[in-house]
Amino acid sequence: MKQSVLIILLVCSVGPLTAQFGERNALYMGNEFNVGSYFGIDLSLNYVYQEKYSVKFGYNANTRIAKSIPSDYNPGLVGILTLGMNTPTDSFRSIYLVFGYIAGLNEKGTARLNLSGGIGYAMTRVPVDWQKTDGFMVENYTWDYEKNHSVSFVINPKFEFPFSRYWGLSISPMLEFYDGGTYFVMGIGHIFGLLRKGTPPVAPQPEAPVEQ
Repeated sequence: MKQSVLIILLVCSVGPLTAQFGERNALYMGNEFNVGSYFGIDLSLNYVYQEKYSVKFGYNANTRIAKSIPSDYNPGLVGILTLGMNTPTDSFRSIYLVFGYIAGLNEKGTARLNLSGGIGYAMTRVPVDWQKTDGFMVENYTWDYEKNHSVSFVINPKFEFPFSRYWGLSISPMLEFYDGGTYFVMGIGHIFGLLRKGTPPVAPQPEAPVEQ
């Protein structure tokens, strides 16, 4: 009996606590597809305080055809049959933490600009030491991969459109400076979770007196 009472009290208290948290805080996930100097995805966890200050922790993974690939590179018969899956690529991944300030773009709260920047940890992998071979079935070059890890600086303004309290869209250019290069993409995706405070209920209109 006591356990049932405790469970009921706990369930009843969750609603008000969640509502109170949502009036000042937002906590949501984001995922985007990146297009630019690389192609890939971006996953993030976002926190907003009083609809003004934000913190974002994210991870992105991207790839592209290797910039250093020789002009006479041939993927061979295997490469043709696998639609180029064995083509050498450059890869860029990073973990980052950015802090921002949010400016509302309309009164409804369904459009906002999040100006953010911070630091990251970039991980790159590029093919090097190209050696030509007489391959026919496979590639006509062999190569090694060179890996590099470095601290990066991130600039990440973000347009967010929380059309409802729990779901919306995002457009997010990202510029990242790291040891060895610059990473720039435009991300387009969606956000979901607790995005903004709820719309206040509409007060009922008083009824007009009935004339006798």
